[in-house]
Amino acid sequence: MKIAERLHHIINVFWKDHAYVIGLYSIAIGYPYIDTLGYSPFFFREHNAGPVTIISTLCIILLIIPLLLVCIMAGVKRLFPRIAGMVDFGYAIIMSCLASIYCNNSSLICKYIRFDWQETAYWQLCIITTTIMLLLFRRQKTRDIFRCAAVLPIILIVMFLFVLPSASLFRQPVTSRSEVISAIKNPVPIVIVILDGFSLQAILDCNGEIDRRRFPNIAALADTSCWFKNARTVAGLTHNVLPAMMTGTATHLNPKPSSISEYPHNLFSWLQLQYKNFSIQEWRPHITLAPSSINTRVFLANRFITDLVSMPYYYFIFSFKKNNLAAKDSREWVTALFEYSLDLDKWLERIQPEYSLNFCHLQQPHFPLNRNYDGKFYENSKIPVGLDDSFPRNNTSLINLSFHQYILQCGYVDSRIGKIMERLKQKNIYNNALIIISGDHGTSFYPGVIRRGGISDIGLATTGFIPLIIKLPRQTTGVISERQATTIDLMPTICGVLQANHPWPMDGNDLFGKTFPTFDYDINSKRIFYNLFVLDKEPHYRSYSLISVQKTFGEMLQRKNLIIADNLPMNNTAANYTAEAKYNRLLHHDSADFSACSQKAAAIRANISNGLFLIAEITAMPPALSGCPLAITVHGKIAIITTPEPWREHHLLFGGMFPAADASPASIEYFVIEEKQDRIVLHKISNVIYQSRSLLSNVFYR
Repeated sequence: MKIAERLHHIINVFWKDHAYVIGLYSIAIGYPYIDTLGYSPFFFREHNAGPVTIISTLCIILLIIPLLLVCIMAGVKRLFPRIAGMVDFGYAIIMSCLASIYCNNSSLICKYIRFDWQETAYWQLCIITTTIMLLLFRRQKTRDIFRCAAVLPIILIVMFLFVLPSASLFRQPVTSRSEVISAIKNPVPIVIVILDGFSLQAILDCNGEIDRRRFPNIAALADTSCWFKNARTVAGLTHNVLPAMMTGTATHLNPKPSSISEYPHNLFSWLQLQYKNFSIQEWRPHITLAPSSINTRVFLANRFITDLVSMPYYYFIFSFKKNNLAAKDSREWVTALFEYSLDLDKWLERIQPEYSLNFCHLQQPHFPLNRNYDGKFYENSKIPVGLDDSFPRNNTSLINLSFHQYILQCGYVDSRIGKIMERLKQKNIYNNALIIISGDHGTSFYPGVIRRGGISDIGLATTGFIPLIIKLPRQTTGVISERQATTIDLMPTICGVLQANHPWPMDGNDLFGKTFPTFDYDINSKRIFYNLFVLDKEPHYRSYSLISVQKTFGEMLQRKNLIIADNLPMNNTAANYTAEAKYNRLLHHDSADFSACSQKAAAIRANISNGLFLIAEITAMPPALSGCPLAITVHGKIAIITTPEPWREHHLLFGGMFPAADASPASIEYFVIEEKQDRIVLHKISNVIYQSRSLLSNVFYR
């Protein structure tokens, strides 16, 4: 009886004096960790961590660490009883501030309260939290509130094991040989490279051909492969497209992460019993279709612990360095963690010449747009151009700037493809392999159209059309196919090349089959842009004319030609934004050919770095010149013509990109273009204020 009473006394003391420590820790640190890891099973798969390691990690994060905190705080208060109240108060404030950062990063607060700068929102939230804490401590209520949260560790463990996508780590289906329905008669090495957010229009010139000047490696691959110039995606979200590609079926719209537990029958699980060698690189934290049995990575405890401990950096320090807490989605920290560690060379080294499946999902040219053609990183300045939550849908100038950055990053992708092809040739794999290069979905850079498309012909043309190049084994002659290919045709095509029957029912068709069906695209909507557009979390379909969409696509190529001159090579290009086609004749002409007024027309505040990236705001425009275009000259020649437009709290905002070797603040001048009957007058802008900042970074150069 005495033992029961003593145990009861210990539990009461712990609940009264120490339970709130665990509760606060669970809210500020435990929940962010488990929420992130729970939505990122990729993290454990990447490290090839087993169930014992995973459960041990949960226990350390949710149970052992908070118990250590309890012991430390109890010891401090016993040694220094006079400051016990201050210790409790300081601990509560620190944990509340950490929880506030996570709320901002997850957009839990800013989703409903719009702030132009999330850093401001964070400090406001911290002040409010501190004030509430002071009031609660004065009334001795803080412990009572957070004491109840001490049960969170148990709840979080249950969620991780049974509710969150991480549950797939413990219920992977085991494929037996009896389930392999179709045998492979023609096994060949398979190389699949998926490019994230890669639009077909990016690699084409105004004539609808591959731009060989900007994309020489893609053009060279097409010369010995089959280019499906009408290829389209079946979804606008990566975690819908990848299952469709790997299963050959039109998957339903699913906002949750895609894992092998949801799609047990896919290319990876089918080939794991028939192929010997695998080199699999899935970079997205919410896509884990490959079974852990073909994970070629070895579990390294030091690497696993280092990556796990580095998580707070991506939450806290990295967020402040970006000056925009919403710019880094908390659940994308794994992506950030592996973005710089994914090594294309290591993936290529694992490729084997025979009986091998080699799959690489490259991040580029997906946002953020921060890559130069040669692979160097640069930042977007303080104006969040190109970010998902802040994309200026109605500011033509910034949309054009983002489009230019996108094309530049697509040029970097071309260099990556060239490196892959070169390595395949060095390993004597190129000739005998089935090589598939495909985008998963496109990206829109047009006023009024959301980044992932829309229910308009422009949205369909820009988001739906993707590059798709397939090289058959021993193919040496290039072919251009007019077949209406979609991403659900990849898996049936692979089956056809391997001379195997479909191991499960598929919606797609073999792109090289003798009889490829024709489609009524108003009826067979799931073959084209299936589940592509989401509005209020519901899928939307529309009847449309394929001819109309393709016509719109051609018009988009002409617009691209106006924005980015076709005759400029990728590594020495300037952003030629034209407000109207009639001003094209001004580009690259000597400004002395036109009347130039040196009067004070406006003031401009600019942020420029290394002559590469410029974003600026005109703070005072004379009423007489309101609405006039702006000309930017480099060394006396007009390089950019654009129209400054308001965006959020900015009065007149515009941007531009220049060759790093040619441009500098001293070489750039700004003129307002005024058209007076038969002549054009350029009003020079004075009072230019530059915010000096080095944005081009060589730190992550590869």
